[in-house]
Amino acid sequence: LEQDTTYTLKFTKEQHNHELRRQRENMSRILERKNREIEKLQVALGAKERERQKDIRELVERHNDEVAELQGKHEDLMQNEFDRYNAKCQELKRVRDEFQH
Repeated sequence: LEQDTTYTLKFTKEQHNHELRRQRENMSRILERKNREIEKLQVALGAKERERQKDIRELVERHNDEVAELQGKHEDLMQNEFDRYNAKCQELKRVRDEFQH
């Protein structure tokens, strides 16, 4: 009986060790698969981030172009106002000079 018990315990221990090895191998495979999935997600995330940065750069460039265009229009309007003001002053001086003579 004692020998049977020893054999049974030894067999059970071997079964247990075998089961532990099998579970460890399964866990290793699962971890490897998960790590590959994480790497793929990181690559995809990197691509998304680069795309987002590109979109931001394009928005900033478009904004800068629009600001430059508006500044140019503003300068043109200011120059036109100044030219009209100058012409009015010249007209007033001419009228004043006519009355003084």
